[in-house]
Amino acid sequence: MENATITICGNYGKDPELRYGKASGKPYLNMPVAVTSGTKEQPKTSWFDVKFFEEQATQMAELPKGTRVIVKGHLRQDKYEDSEGTTQYRTVVYAEEAGLSMRWSLDRA
Repeated sequence: MENATITICGNYGKDPELRYGKASGKPYLNMPVAVTSGTKEQPKTSWFDVKFFEEQATQMAELPKGTRVIVKGHLRQDKYEDSEGTTQYRTVVYAEEAGLSMRWSLDRA
């Protein structure tokens, strides 16, 4: 899965919080993105954890919750310990390209 490429289009699930690496001091952003598929009557929402780094993180951190974005990146499996000390795994999209989705941004009247 390390080299699997994915492109998603969805909405920011929270307001961004830009952070900085302890050792490097470089900016990064972890963001949940909601991707909805299915029909209007029966929508299905899938959540993706997306990681942005450096200049891209700084730019993407300026967008508020609910913003529709498009992200292309690689899937990776991150390992972490939960509050009970148990090792957990999470599949994450490491962003290579990202920006605003223009699908519903223009007034179609």
